[in-house]
Amino acid sequence: MPALPWVNRHPIDPNAEYLAMASRLPLHRYQSVLGFLRDSLAIRRQLAKTPGLVGYAPQRRVDQEDLLDLLGVG
Repeated sequence: MPALPWVNRHPIDPNAEYLAMASRLPLHRYQSVLGFLRDSLAIRRQLAKTPGLVGYAPQRRVDQEDLLDLLGVG
């Protein structure tokens, strides 16, 4: 599955401090993939409405049974 680009929610201030969060969510069964992808769309909608979020880059590596996320919060 192709990598999704970084999504900017707000301009980045080079003088500000930001908190970054990275997560890895393993899938234990391939039967979970469809529900997982559906839920990830709901998560992206929530992220789009999150106050203080600078940007995010969800990466789905279904072939390797992983979901990788990188979030930036100011």
